[in-house]
Amino acid sequence: MKLILFTAVLAVLASACYAVAAGPIHRSDPPEPEQ
Repeated sequence: MKLILFTAVLAVLASACYAVAAGPIHRSDPPEPEQ
């Protein structure tokens, strides 16, 4: 059971990271300068 939960958490984190990485490209929000 814990392995299934761990895999589910990893999948959610991966999808969240992908959404954050691909989000600003498709959104109309102005990009924030980080440097």
